[in-house]
Amino acid sequence: MQNAAFTRKSFFLMSLNTLLCLLLLLFRSYKSDFDGLASTDVGEMISLRGTSFLFLVWNLFLAWTPYFLALLINSLSTLKWPKLIVLFGVFIWLLFFPNAPYIITDLLHLKYRAPIPMWYDVLLIFSFAWTGVLLGFFSLFEIHSTLEKYFSKAFSWVLVLGCLALTGFGVFVGRFQRWNSWDIIQQPVALFQDMLSVLSAPLDHMRTFGLAIVLFSFLTIAYLTLFHLLNSKTITHVQQS
Repeated sequence: MQNAAFTRKSFFLMSLNTLLCLLLLLFRSYKSDFDGLASTDVGEMISLRGTSFLFLVWNLFLAWTPYFLALLINSLSTLKWPKLIVLFGVFIWLLFFPNAPYIITDLLHLKYRAPIPMWYDVLLIFSFAWTGVLLGFFSLFEIHSTLEKYFSKAFSWVLVLGCLALTGFGVFVGRFQRWNSWDIIQQPVALFQDMLSVLSAPLDHMRTFGLAIVLFSFLTIAYLTLFHLLNSKTITHVQQS
């Protein structure tokens, strides 16, 4: 499904998006206001007027992680690993994949913080969220391509949709249950117990559990749209050639 040219272009575009995000954040942290007065207080620059938006950098770094893992898994798939090893690699990728769309929930931090115009913070967080979502989809494209090398198209789609469903739940777990991807290694028992308590009583978590359902629906429709556009462009290019 994917080729080396697509991977190079996607990496360049994601790097460009990331650079824009960092520049927007740097400008916000450097300016104490929008009248040209530079902040000279390092503490103020870091705190960003009382609100640290540096977590966006960390979250974006985590969004890059599944992308690089997907590239690695897809490149190693040429060595014709056994299916179980490939599925294990996809499982490791899946542990980090929710970090990509997770940045969407950072929009919850939006509020007016004088003297920074709210529109600037909207664009700032949206830029990070947009980049994170695209990184997630590009990594999913790579994983989807890998799965199609080992399984039928129908079963590959089942696995992809399953990953998206688990991603919706994973974002819910990260945002509201405050678990991280690496907690499955550091605190597996506590994590399992917490997940079991949530799944055993979904009605007690309906307000937040709805995030998993809505996010799964959004990611699925968005991925189907991008998948169709990508393959339509590929088919058109092949026919013209």
